[in-house]
Amino acid sequence: MKKITILFFILTFLSCKKNEVTTEPYNTEHTIDWMQDLIKKYPSKNISLKDICMPRAHDAAMYEVNNCYAGNACNTKTQYRTMKSMLESGIRVFDVRPVLKDGVFWTYHATHCEGFGCDGVLLKTFLDETKTYLENHNELLIFDLTHFCNTSSDDMAFLNLLNTSLGNTIYKQDSTNSNLFINTPLSDIINENSGGKVVLKMEDLLANNHQEGYFNNTFIPVEGTYANKADAEEMKADQKVKFTAYNSSNESLFRISWTVTMDNALALNCFNEDRNPLSIEDITKDATNLLASTIDEWINNGTIQKAKIPNILSVDFADIFVTEQCIKISEFNLN
Repeated sequence: MKKITILFFILTFLSCKKNEVTTEPYNTEHTIDWMQDLIKKYPSKNISLKDICMPRAHDAAMYEVNNCYAGNACNTKTQYRTMKSMLESGIRVFDVRPVLKDGVFWTYHATHCEGFGCDGVLLKTFLDETKTYLENHNELLIFDLTHFCNTSSDDMAFLNLLNTSLGNTIYKQDSTNSNLFINTPLSDIINENSGGKVVLKMEDLLANNHQEGYFNNTFIPVEGTYANKADAEEMKADQKVKFTAYNSSNESLFRISWTVTMDNALALNCFNEDRNPLSIEDITKDATNLLASTIDEWINNGTIQKAKIPNILSVDFADIFVTEQCIKISEFNLN
């Protein structure tokens, strides 16, 4: 019992430094407005979400590491670009996990609400960078607001923060559209008159509120689950089986979760620097290196077909590399 107590003490009070985010120059000319670029390139296609593939950032706000409790950057940091950089890199779907602490809304990555882990960037910072981008780019974003901790979709302080920060960039509907949102032409949703928009999708919301712009998972139905594997090849095999079983005639999108998951041994080893611990970023590299060749392989062998494509590619350490694969898949389907 004494050894367990000492270990817990060490893990709990281990220092947690705020990590630098990647800011080096990079060319985003082909990613910063890629949805509008597709609309212009295929004007007769009436492109909808069902027709394209979108890059998704898993644990999107974990490019900063703050307020750790038995966690550190090694086992909680999942991104390295700021929200601004991810948007410019073409990321369009974001896994956002809000937590309320001492009256302040943060984002977080932990074993569970108030469990072992760390906070990410302040939610307001994340939202402010979103609004700035959408005021200058007519693109469509989706926020998957999940894992609410000490707050919820009916928390007025949380909703006020969303509305104050995002303003008229929040996607709303005056009345319920008879067409499914995923089949609505993008040109009807994001154009010069509407400007850029973000869809707020909240997993704990009981009913859609179209006029306020609050939606639950039924608004954008998504199939697909993560592999829960620490090995990239095992993850690839798991995702192929799940995607192959997907019926593309379903009124839903399919998400490939191209993410590897730390097991308990790897997570605990993050606290032992003498053993050269592998971080989430380290074990993600194999998955990142596999992505382009896998997409080519799946197109060539018919796993990915016209009218049966993955609509979302969810990754850790999201960058231009995943947007380029999504554009490739989208163009394959549209040509």
